[in-house]
Amino acid sequence: MTPMKKRTGRPSRGPRDSFNIKLPVADSEKLRTIADLQKVSLQDLIEPMISNALAGIDIESLKGQEALPIGRLAS
Repeated sequence: MTPMKKRTGRPSRGPRDSFNIKLPVADSEKLRTIADLQKVSLQDLIEPMISNALAGIDIESLKGQEALPIGRLAS
């Protein structure tokens, strides 16, 4: 049996999806400057910003439907 190669580099963060966005030049320059000063990649800088913004959005309220009050009725 052939020995397994040792994997090098950063461990996987799991499945990812890729997006292409267009920003005003001033905003992209600011992001690049921040990433350079913090010595991180643009991916590592932008991903938490987007994740935090998405965490504050209630999808159900955007759909216009409220969750059924099953828990309140059962008690």
